[in-house]
Amino acid sequence: MSTGTPPEVPTRSPLLIAISGPSGAGKTTLTRHLQAIFSPPPPPRLHQDDFYVDEEKVPISPESGLRDWDSPEAMDWDRFVHALREMKRAGRVVGVDSFEDLVEFDKGGGGVEGAVVEGCKGKVAKELGGGEGLAFVEGFLMFVDERVMEALDVKIFLRCRRDVARLRREGRSVYADIEGYWKDPPGYWDKIVWPDYVKTHKRLFVNGNVEGELDEEVISSQGIHSPGIDWSMSEILSWAVDLIIVEMKKRKQ
Repeated sequence: MSTGTPPEVPTRSPLLIAISGPSGAGKTTLTRHLQAIFSPPPPPRLHQDDFYVDEEKVPISPESGLRDWDSPEAMDWDRFVHALREMKRAGRVVGVDSFEDLVEFDKGGGGVEGAVVEGCKGKVAKELGGGEGLAFVEGFLMFVDERVMEALDVKIFLRCRRDVARLRREGRSVYADIEGYWKDPPGYWDKIVWPDYVKTHKRLFVNGNVEGELDEEVISSQGIHSPGIDWSMSEILSWAVDLIIVEMKKRKQ
């Protein structure tokens, strides 16, 4: 019988912040910066990439003949929803081994100057006195399942132009997954990644143009916040910190 003290369950569930967007939009970079800024201790972080179904269940695209890992059908939604609810209940990640943490964080800071990060930390200390009471989840399909949407408190949607996203995707040679590491097969970006992003997110944009204007009525009704498509990561980070501070203050009222 264990004699250890079980982890404390918070009296109030953490503010669960989702960061979503296409591959190459900067989701992981932003999330890791936010973890560092709203520390110590760093808020827990859940990765949607840790919730794929087994490979044999991943659908095969009839057009390309490739396994479509970017399709909603490639996600184990029941397991993902359970993990989200457990994180809100316990204030930490429960029962999930993250393969995304095997990928080393960009030592260059993802294009964010140290002065920007330090300024954000100072703002958090001044406005909130600290960053406790947060939790993050990041993924490219955060806004397609109603149960997931209901679990989220703050929804951040990063946008990216196709050419920029493609260059960033191609610059990242491998991805960590349950099998070890994944490398895009030839044609995967053009045949799978971008078409799937358009298919699952065009409803958020005017006339379905994912490089155009957001449909303000749609995103407002779903509580989605989005910075400019051409903003730098420094601008996005400062904007996200301000947004989170506002949401945290609302909770304290």
